[in-house]
Amino acid sequence: MAQTYEPVRPAKQLGFVHNNVDCIGCRACEIACKDKNGLPPGPRFRRVMQIEGGLYPDVYAYKINMSCNHCAEPACLPTCPTGAIWKRESDGIVDIDSTLCIGCRRCEAACPYGAPQWNPQAKIVQKCNMCRRNRCWP
Repeated sequence: MAQTYEPVRPAKQLGFVHNNVDCIGCRACEIACKDKNGLPPGPRFRRVMQIEGGLYPDVYAYKINMSCNHCAEPACLPTCPTGAIWKRESDGIVDIDSTLCIGCRRCEAACPYGAPQWNPQAKIVQKCNMCRRNRCWP
């Protein structure tokens, strides 16, 4: 039987602001995030992708800086059979309790943004939690 869940309506919704005009695509944010979260090769909670196209002389290239969007109604949340994914009522952050994750990867398949990331060493799915776990801010 399918799980039903009532969407969380947080008191406030935190998110990321990124000035794409100033981004030079150096990927320092990617490396800092991997370092802060102690991630092995493979998973990246923050990803910088480059989009290129057009035909000479009308060419374009731009960077897209992505991480978890901490969605209002996350597609990953209802797919988790153990309830490991949850949305915080205080600030809207979508997080994963790694102790409850069984590694089924359903959340990874459900997320259209690729936010949940498989950690092959730990054999669980992890994702950005806006560095709440790492005490970067209260």
